[in-house]
Amino acid sequence: MRTIEEIIHDEELHSFSNDSCALAGAVNIPYAATVVRDMLQVQQHRGEKSVGIVSSKGDRFYAIREMGKVDEVFPIAQMKSIQAELPGSMAIGHTRYATRGLADYVSNIQPFIFNETKFGHFAFAHNGQLVDINKIHKTLLQRGAVFQSKSDSELLAHVIAKSDKKSFHSALKNDLAKIPCSYSALVETDLEIIGFRDPFGVRPLSIARKGNGYLIASETVAFRLFPDAEFIRHIEPGEIVVFNKKKIKAKEKPKSMQMNIPIEIKELADAKNQSEFHCIFEQIYFQDPRSEANGFMHEDFRQRCGRQVYLENKEFFDEMRVRHGSNLVVVPILDSGKQGAIGFSRESGILYKEYFMRRHNAPHSSGRSYTAHNQRLRILIAGMKLDLRKEKVLGKTVITVDDSNVRGTTARTNNERLRDAGAREIYNVYLSPTIENVCYLGMDHQNLKELIAYRKKSLEGIAKEIFADRIFHISLAGLNSIVNDTYKMGICTGCFGGKYPVDL
Repeated sequence: MRTIEEIIHDEELHSFSNDSCALAGAVNIPYAATVVRDMLQVQQHRGEKSVGIVSSKGDRFYAIREMGKVDEVFPIAQMKSIQAELPGSMAIGHTRYATRGLADYVSNIQPFIFNETKFGHFAFAHNGQLVDINKIHKTLLQRGAVFQSKSDSELLAHVIAKSDKKSFHSALKNDLAKIPCSYSALVETDLEIIGFRDPFGVRPLSIARKGNGYLIASETVAFRLFPDAEFIRHIEPGEIVVFNKKKIKAKEKPKSMQMNIPIEIKELADAKNQSEFHCIFEQIYFQDPRSEANGFMHEDFRQRCGRQVYLENKEFFDEMRVRHGSNLVVVPILDSGKQGAIGFSRESGILYKEYFMRRHNAPHSSGRSYTAHNQRLRILIAGMKLDLRKEKVLGKTVITVDDSNVRGTTARTNNERLRDAGAREIYNVYLSPTIENVCYLGMDHQNLKELIAYRKKSLEGIAKEIFADRIFHISLAGLNSIVNDTYKMGICTGCFGGKYPVDL
């Protein structure tokens, strides 16, 4: 087994870019590219570094792929010309943020297009991060693969293209399953869009019906844009769903296939007594609060988590309420801490106050500090994106609520501001357990040295580092209990000290 030092060393030398991103697809939809564009924009919190859309008409692909946000690359004012550049009733799209280096490589912008393979041409877009990537890359190079990017996403496409199976569908069923995680992906051919998730279901992908066609997206919030869109279901772990344009026009339902999962992967799941390992950080933070999983809305889940933190520390907070009275307030760190703060306030009876307000158009602070690709930018964004009513804080004891504490950047910045404004005491509440391990599967905590819980080891050490009097996290047992009661799914808890889907 590798030592911690060896793991850190590998992280520093790793040459690939890994992505947690937004996917969107439309089949048999008029002006499909514009519909995909809108679905990408509402999912832009999943990736703001680059965006691409590939449409198809006849036997041709049409593509626009550039660095920048959706509304920068595809401005509303230019939609007529964009429609002309991206014709057809079928399209897929992708927004990207890089979880590990090489964020500015233009060649990494997806969807990738492979113009000539033994299966014909296809476009490919991926959300996730592959494990054991260097071994796969070396094997493919030895078999003659030529890579156009530094993204691990391209590896999946090469695995498909170099399959020894005779049909494209057979290649998907038999070769993809050899890579256990993590990926959800869209493939586009002349006649089909194919959506699939890895055998452990780490990353999300969902289906809706719109008119006479279908939509596919990473998050269900994308379907809420369209009054005539009807959410159908989530693609299952290890499932491949084929949307054939001609068959859909003939009123046939999409075809579902299951990957032929190798016995060693099945045995791995059996050994862990868990078949599904969905990334719960999606629900805690990453996804839009109005997205859902298994029929349960994320904003309701986050409220339950806030309530749970209070219940796990009820004696302490009840004593605080008696001691401080109306000078004790619950303050959300907007936007991701809002629903948890509401749940905490309702259960505890402590006043909810939005003393911080999100500056949605603040200079130099567009996007999420979490997904910024370097520490300098994270600090800049954290300091500028929230406006504080200082006069309201003076003399108050403040309980802040946020989704998580990864590096301590946002917490330290906000606590400093509360101290400067005259807060008497500061207590930080988090809707996730402590993040003490890296995420190998697509979230942006990739380096152990960056994780405040790894560096400081104890809650007391973390509190001192971020200028809090005390910090509180939901327990892993409490989180699992809520998940079992709401989403009713198996989750990946590796970064919280729990179980990864694969042994790393």
